[in-house]
Amino acid sequence: MTTHSLMNKNRYRLRKRHSTINAIRYATWQILRSAINKTNDKFNLPQTSNINGKNVTDEFQIAESFSEFYVGKGASKNVPKSNKHFTDYLKINQSDSKFLEPVDECKIIEIISNLKPKMSLGHDEIPTKIMKQSILRITQPLIYIIKKLYLTQ
Repeated sequence: MTTHSLMNKNRYRLRKRHSTINAIRYATWQILRSAINKTNDKFNLPQTSNINGKNVTDEFQIAESFSEFYVGKGASKNVPKSNKHFTDYLKINQSDSKFLEPVDECKIIEIISNLKPKMSLGHDEIPTKIMKQSILRITQPLIYIIKKLYLTQ
């Protein structure tokens, strides 16, 4: 058996095991949710709201009353007046400009060298151990790809 076919066989085996583990994990969480009666219904909003002493069921009126309270009169009663600009409260000086450092061979080698040498597959299906072993061969293509990405943005 060649090295390439052996790697493909291992990759297939790992993908199959990974999908089995995900299916088991999903089933486990389904059982736990049903045991504690938790649903995925995140938008379980109340059907009625008490506005000025009246029970209101109209969704538009309920939304308007929330908006009026949180954006209008209700919120402004509790917010103290200030002469400061909102940027005065930011810890780091924010600017409108962005600077991206140029990418060179040394930076790519440094980043890849700092990765943990694992054989597990990432999103790109390339183990970091193989990346580290082939670092000198993949550096120039990576630089080309990264520079093309910067030029398209």
